[in-house]
Amino acid sequence: MKATETSLADLLSGKKQYLMPLYQRAYSWTPKQFEQLWTDLVELAEAFDGTARSSHFMGSMVLAPAPTLGPAGVAEWLVVDGQQRLTTLTVLLAAIRDHAAVDDPDAVERIDEQYLVNKWATGDARYKVNPTQLDRPSYRAIVDRHHGADRGEGVAAAYRYFRAQLERFDDPDDPHDVRRLEDSVASCLSIVVISAQQGDNVHRIFESLNNTGVRLTQADLLRNYFFMRMPSRGETAYHAYWLPMQDMLRPDELEQVVWLDLILRGNPQVRRDEIYREQQSRLEAITDEAALEEELRHLHHLAGLFRLIVEPAREHDAAIAVGLHRLSEWAAQTVQPPVLKLLDLRARGVASNEQVASALLVLESFLVRRMIVGRATNNLNRIFSTLPAEIDGTAPVDDQVRLSLSGSRKYWPTDAELREAVLSGPFYWRGRGIQRAFVLRRLEQSFGSKEPVDFSTLTIEHVLPQQPSDDWWDVLAAEGDDDADPRAVHGQLVHTLGNLTLTGYNSTLSNRPFAEKRTHLSHSALRMNQSIAAHDHWNAATIRARAKDLAQRCIDIWVGPIESVQEATDSTTLTGLRVLLALIPPGTWTTYGDIAAILGSHPVAVGALMATNGVPNPWRVLNSQGRIADGFRWEDPSDNTDPLDLLRDEGAKVSEDGTVHPSQRLSLADLADLLGVQVDDTVEFLEDDARRELFESELRDLRFSPFDG
Repeated sequence: MKATETSLADLLSGKKQYLMPLYQRAYSWTPKQFEQLWTDLVELAEAFDGTARSSHFMGSMVLAPAPTLGPAGVAEWLVVDGQQRLTTLTVLLAAIRDHAAVDDPDAVERIDEQYLVNKWATGDARYKVNPTQLDRPSYRAIVDRHHGADRGEGVAAAYRYFRAQLERFDDPDDPHDVRRLEDSVASCLSIVVISAQQGDNVHRIFESLNNTGVRLTQADLLRNYFFMRMPSRGETAYHAYWLPMQDMLRPDELEQVVWLDLILRGNPQVRRDEIYREQQSRLEAITDEAALEEELRHLHHLAGLFRLIVEPAREHDAAIAVGLHRLSEWAAQTVQPPVLKLLDLRARGVASNEQVASALLVLESFLVRRMIVGRATNNLNRIFSTLPAEIDGTAPVDDQVRLSLSGSRKYWPTDAELREAVLSGPFYWRGRGIQRAFVLRRLEQSFGSKEPVDFSTLTIEHVLPQQPSDDWWDVLAAEGDDDADPRAVHGQLVHTLGNLTLTGYNSTLSNRPFAEKRTHLSHSALRMNQSIAAHDHWNAATIRARAKDLAQRCIDIWVGPIESVQEATDSTTLTGLRVLLALIPPGTWTTYGDIAAILGSHPVAVGALMATNGVPNPWRVLNSQGRIADGFRWEDPSDNTDPLDLLRDEGAKVSEDGTVHPSQRLSLADLADLLGVQVDDTVEFLEDDARRELFESELRDLRFSPFDG
């Protein structure tokens, strides 16, 4: 390789053509970059006094000889690096030409022949700069002065920008200012041209110029790699495979396909920023262009299947389209690896439409059941990235998916766990808003109503309000036992699924008495609301009864695991307890209730485990008043150590009555921080009970997550 410093005029002089290879991305300069270039050029033009010129360094360009012979008399070069700058500068010269032509028609021929076209050459060889396939029509329309050439984005946007700036720049009292600007562009920009020689490894050169992956996406880098290695078949393969992929998918979606290809090839741990390196390492051993083209064909095949995932309406089978649409509504991108594998098996004739539709429902069921019971989502990437390897079509694929997800450490809730969660879990604080609405929507559809409903206008409504009026408190007090606390009953039930529905009257109904809500609900098109309105009153008993019905509907809609396959997880709660207690710092304390909320257990059960299993730091767990619990005991019955002495030694402030100062208590939020759990801070917590419910829903599965790897 050799490097020489030159000007744009010298670079474009003579019969030359600079080709932007297939691997180069489309023109991407923005107005911010246009403005910086224009500012620099104006400074150069204003400094030009007719005898001396300053210069401005425009960076380097890397050129390589074209792999094929060009037209006779035209020297062809591939622009390995610098195509964005070269395209911009020649578009600017075209803008100067068209501006100057208003007063000087001869400027058209002069600028064309000096900088833009090869006189007498025909076809593609006519243009000194030949941009990428996507930019050529717009660029050539500008060079050829076609009417409407300034329409569109990309190079057309650059042309419009420079034409507008020229109108501002041109001083009517200075007849030479535009010509000085032209000279500055052509002669005052310093460009270092690095020329590769025949035999140089051009794709290695390009790779080294982009080795951080910052300027190009992972998919861009892979495209470059493919077409640098396909000098003879590249043009055909580009039009047949890569260009259609670019047309059908967004850049981020195309990158996702390249990542999913690695997952399906058995590389579930690949990082997003290592996609190109992993693909390159795999492709390095392929030396035949035909084999590389086959790799492109396979990517194109996967891209077409991926398009069905992001646009389910394109799927021809109704049941599969519904399944894809529901997973899309759930908005869990983590499920894409097994979905793409299923579609690929179907395309290869290994799986039937019925099996794939059934498998999609299994995936939906797995996600929904976990959300309803409050399982953490942090291990879903691992679960779904490894799942494709267990789906091969040697058995019905829906059976394979269900069998795999029923296995150890997948934590697919059973019917009993699902029923318990529906009856008592804080559904309103679980998952994301769109997922909660999805569950209620599916439950409404289970009633089989024929009347169409526009669910997009509906929001989630608490029948028993979050902030009850006195009338509501009276209802709760009237039905309870003498010692039942209405506020405790409210806290237990208000956010459960049995108390939630979908309405278009959320702000209107709000805290109104049930009699008023009932009137609105009775006129609703939703069967779910009509069933609520059929009750004369709404209290704890009706909420629990409705929850039982909805729990059965959930079980009927969303299939559960093969329970005989699930391995026992009795030890998980104990292991989670040990991990959690080991994290509590000296001089602080928490409660049995908060520990139980995290473990998805009960305070009494937590106390029993602590007393019989030798857990770390048991003295740091107190009752809600900050005192040693009446039932506290050491695992060793002969141990007479006073837990308060240990707390004092650690720096806890213990009063004379044995109460530890509340300022040293770790709340659920503090425990969440210790465990590295992030809770959505956009949720507006209205009361302490609601905050507690949220943390319970987010943290319940931490008895599992520290051990998922």
